[in-house]
Formats: sequence, structure tokens, C-alpha cells
Amino acid sequence: MSDLQQETVPVEPPITTPAELEYAGFWRRVAAHLIDALALGLALLVLVLFSLGNNSLYLLSLVIPTVLGIVYQLYLTTRYGATLGKMAMDVKIVRLDGSPIGFTEANWRYLPYLIFGVIGLLGNFEAFHSIPVPSIFFELSWTERNDVLQQYQPVWAILSMIASLLFIFVDVVMLIGSKKKLSLHDRIGNTMVIKI
Repeated sequence: MSDLQQETVPVEPPITTPAELEYAGFWRRVAAHLIDALALGLALLVLVLFSLGNNSLYLLSLVIPTVLGIVYQLYLTTRYGATLGKMAMDVKIVRLDGSPIGFTEANWRYLPYLIFGVIGLLGNFEAFHSIPVPSIFFELSWTERNDVLQQYQPVWAILSMIASLLFIFVDVVMLIGSKKKLSLHDRIGNTMVIKI
């Protein structure tokens, strides 16, 4: 036999089909969300501690949680297919065909949360501008400031908060009831969460 006939053709690794994937369950996903909340919460705690006594930083603290949450979710999901919580729980987000998630899917997946976050942010600014004496506001403690902002929230911001809670409820019900463990935001982004 010649050398050409003896040469073997390299075999490509088999492509994983969605049927072979193991879907991440409800409690694993809840644990991932709790880890993400802890990571973001620690970052926000540092911001709160730095903003104590600094009025301009306090106003930034109304903006930064929303921006930080968006960047955290979109960057990590697009880059790694998982947030820190999902990495810790050995799960990742993929497209419905099992291929890696892209920026478009990540955006669609988190679009409802982005909308609710921006509406909440605008509601806080509207509430802040509705306070009769802003100078007295800055003499209040952190928790008192939050109470005052809640009192002056516009109706549309309160309705948005109720809508976000309803969205989360439907999201959880769909996740629990789905054989593939697809939540509402998974369906919006054409994604699923799988075990690694």
C-alpha cells in the first residue's frame, strides 16, 4: 500500500445534539441567581459605603446598580455563556440547538429585566425630583432616603414594579413546568440553561 492509502483521515468530534444535553434544574438555577445576587450585592455595598456623606455619589448610586447589573449579565453571558453564579453551579446558557450564546441572544434574554430596570431607574429620578426640599433629603440616613424615594415614586414606576413581579412569577412557573426547564426569558432569547 502506498503512503497515501495508509494515511487516516482525522475524525471530527461528535456534535452534541439538544437531545444529549442535560438541562439545569430549578434549584440549581436558583442557587446561581443567589450567588449572582451576592456578588452584585457586595459590589453595591462598597458603593454605598463610599457614597455615605457624598451627595453626588448618592445620586450615582441610583444609576450604578442598574448599569452594573446589565453589564454583568450581558458581558459574562456573551463572553462565557454564564455569570459567576452559573459558573459556580456548573451550568451555562446556550442556544436551543446547543451552540454557544451570542450577544443578540443575551440581549433578547435579558430584555425584560433591562426594561424593568430602566423604568425603575427613571422612577427613582422622578421621585427624587418630586421631593419638596432636596437639601433635607441629604440629611437623612440611607434607609430614610430610600423610604422617601418610595413615597414619591410615580404611578407608572409602581405599575412597572408590579409588572416585573408578575413577569418573575410567570418566569418561574414556566421554568418549573417545562420539560426542558425553559423559563419565559429563555424562550424570549431562544436559549436554554444546561449542566456542564
